[in-house]
Amino acid sequence: MSKENPFSMHRQSFWEEVAADTELPLWNRVAALAFACHRRNGHANFVGKNRELAFLLGKPGKGGWEHVPSDQISRAIKRAKKAGWIAEESNSRCLVVPHHAIAGGLGNEHENCSVHVGRRTGARRAA
Repeated sequence: MSKENPFSMHRQSFWEEVAADTELPLWNRVAALAFACHRRNGHANFVGKNRELAFLLGKPGKGGWEHVPSDQISRAIKRAKKAGWIAEESNSRCLVVPHHAIAGGLGNEHENCSVHVGRRTGARRAA
């Protein structure tokens, strides 16, 4: 591996497709959704009707759309944190990509997060 830290951009639509793949482990899908939806500050909020993780990570079922149970969401978030794919401050209302993993996106890197008010608000802030 190079001593340099090369930069490459990613398409968030690709990560949306990964998150929608029900064949993948749920923790991978949670992490993919963070990368699909994060703003420039690294935060991806999932608050509001049809924005909750349980809905977004669900799948078609016999009686309509099957939401993912909240206990499964919690376990998947813990697993994604342990794997280093999402930051420790992530929760079911806001997934946060690791500070060092991103640059760019919509918004401002110092934009306040409505879920993490008074806590880390910029993706580039030193740990």
